[in-house]
Amino acid sequence: MVYKALLALAVLPCLLAVASAEQHKTVVHGKEFVVHTNPVPVVMHRVLPPYWNKHITARELKAGKIPASTRK
Repeated sequence: MVYKALLALAVLPCLLAVASAEQHKTVVHGKEFVVHTNPVPVVMHRVLPPYWNKHITARELKAGKIPASTRK
C-alpha cells in the first residue's frame, strides 16, 4: 500500500504537466473500459480507487492485453 502511495506521488507532477489526452469507452469481454491514448492517466487510475482495472491504453486494447482480474 505504501508503494502505491509513493508511486502516486511520484507520478502526480507528470499529470499536472500533461495536456488532456483522447479517451473513449469500449466493451471487452462484457466489461466496459475507458481507453486512453496517453498511458499516464492509466497508471494513476490503476493505483487509485475506485477505478482499478477500468482504464486501459489504446496500445493494450490493440494488443488484446486487458487487466487479468477483469477477464471472464
